[in-house]
Amino acid sequence: VTEKRWRTAEDERVCPFCNSMNGKVIGIEEKFFDKGDSLTVDGQKLDMNIGVPNPPLHPNCRCRIFAETITV
Repeated sequence: VTEKRWRTAEDERVCPFCNSMNGKVIGIEEKFFDKGDSLTVDGQKLDMNIGVPNPPLHPNCRCRIFAETITV
């Protein structure tokens, strides 16, 4: 496993913040957000008070990560 992919529940209950993250791929040792980062979607801002290495992004978040591998 070399990377991780953010996936939402892909339904009408997914919030705009999580929807913007759907499909994002980063290295296995990376964080999606560092403490102090923010995410702005449709004029709404979500400040990251802690680092976010994996979901959840917020309370009641139904997102998850999937392991990604690169085949050579």
